[in-house]
Amino acid sequence: MAIEGGEEMLTPAQIAARRGKLTASRVACLMTADVARIMQLYLELTDDPAFVPEDLSDVWPVRLGEVTEQLQCDWFEEKNGLVVSRRGEVVVHPEIEWAAATLDGWVEE
Repeated sequence: MAIEGGEEMLTPAQIAARRGKLTASRVACLMTADVARIMQLYLELTDDPAFVPEDLSDVWPVRLGEVTEQLQCDWFEEKNGLVVSRRGEVVVHPEIEWAAATLDGWVEE
């Protein structure tokens, strides 16, 4: 089971691993047909200098996730007796090199 993280406070290594990839958190704008957000996604994925990253510092769900993600994974481990590994790992699809996900955690089943 994989749980994917959003754009919140990624490390430089995670940002580098995600560069040019369509990730699960980025695909939402495609589903809503929000033209402005789709254009921003295009600019980001093509490394266009016009791209300006969205400021998520004042978005409550993002900030809450930042401070509780570790706790949530730890709690899940404790309550279910399962190990949550691969926390924060960027996983690229094995056959589709432009598709990726940043895991909050991974549980072997």
